[in-house]
Amino acid sequence: MNALLPRVDLPEVLLEVFAWTGADAAFTTITGGEVRLADLSVTIAALLVAHGAAATVVAREVARAVLLGGWHPR
Repeated sequence: MNALLPRVDLPEVLLEVFAWTGADAAFTTITGGEVRLADLSVTIAALLVAHGAAATVVAREVARAVLLGGWHPR
């Protein structure tokens, strides 16, 4: 199945989606002030990819602990 899927660069796909939808405008500053970054969409894409990668690592480690250690979350 993986062989049938196109190889894409996830940050580039996110930037395209932001360009089509304007979804990056939904992200605001904590203070509600004006954003001072000219390329905020690039920063948001990078953070989303990093957060997704970290969540994948955590999920993999929890699964390994459950399978190998007899540990289970409550």
